[in-house]
Amino acid sequence: RHDGLPDWPVVRDLLAQASPAQIAAAKDALSGGSRPESSNRPRVALIGLRGAGKSTLGKLAAERLGWTFVELNAEIERENALSVQEIFAIYGQEGYRRLEQAALRRLTEHPGPLILATSGGIVAEPLTYDLLLQAFYTIWLRARPEEHMSRVREQGHLATTGDHASAMQELRAVLASREPLYARAPATVDTSNIPVQTMLDRLTAAIEARFGQAAPLAD
Repeated sequence: RHDGLPDWPVVRDLLAQASPAQIAAAKDALSGGSRPESSNRPRVALIGLRGAGKSTLGKLAAERLGWTFVELNAEIERENALSVQEIFAIYGQEGYRRLEQAALRRLTEHPGPLILATSGGIVAEPLTYDLLLQAFYTIWLRARPEEHMSRVREQGHLATTGDHASAMQELRAVLASREPLYARAPATVDTSNIPVQTMLDRLTAAIEARFGQAAPLAD
């Protein structure tokens, strides 16, 4: 915490009065000038709650465009030779988030066109989410709570029995708390009440509207 630092009240007040440009400069200075620039590199990150379609649509869009597809959780598991569940058990949530940010930072150096599927909670980690927004064209895959729930059940990540009303209430609460964070993404693709093919068309259209039909880089 910063409350014990003698200069913290001054810094806090200066930040409260700062312009967006000044805040950006301060963030760059505090990160050691190593923040990735928001460039025209064809890099896309998909955000949204579990069941939004990030992995399914991300992989299909990458295949259609000839880009590389990466699932951030799988990358973390590969780099650490541990499953996400094992990482949480050994290091806890704080340790997982630290590894998540490190993996994301390495992916910002990926040389070719890339579509990245992230975890649903990445937006709740301010530094990691800020890095994501700076380095990737971020797209929120938005869906109704009922669709999130049904897709998660279909994926086998949620028991088909139990208190459905309680689970829905919790999901709605999580979505409500994260919606303002998801809404920071410069693009949104609605995946509610439409076939997968239409979802895919909308996603690739959003990517091509930003980057054009970017050709994949040769290996």
